[in-house]
Amino acid sequence: MLKFSHIYGLINSPSYHFDPRLLQILFDSFHTREAFKHLQRIHFFESSKCEIATIIIITINTIRPLLHLSHLWSVEFGTRSSIWIDNDDLKKMAKAWPRLEGLYLNESYGCRNPTPAVTIPGLVEFVDLCPRLTTLAVGSITLAV
Repeated sequence: MLKFSHIYGLINSPSYHFDPRLLQILFDSFHTREAFKHLQRIHFFESSKCEIATIIIITINTIRPLLHLSHLWSVEFGTRSSIWIDNDDLKKMAKAWPRLEGLYLNESYGCRNPTPAVTIPGLVEFVDLCPRLTTLAVGSITLAV
């Protein structure tokens, strides 16, 4: 059985090849344990020493377990992995996190989705659904038309 301390060590290991499935294991533990029920901030950063393949993709399936954490007000992913989300995914996040003040998705590295599915109306709807939102940072996103 892989425990949280093992996941943390693997994610931060300089020689570790990052695998987003570990995030799903970690995030699953957040929503299944009472201790994390009132978690307010998730900030995930990938070590610059971490070797990564460009084929690794973080999707709503990776993030889905966090949708059970209704007290989140800050969610930040800083990874060189691609993050692929669409308008429906943004809507799910907005509805799941009514206290959201800041959403940061690969602000520094960019999301690198070759088939973008977020539109300007989708972003507007997201902002409308998040009345407390003060910061939305989605790095290098290419908007769908």
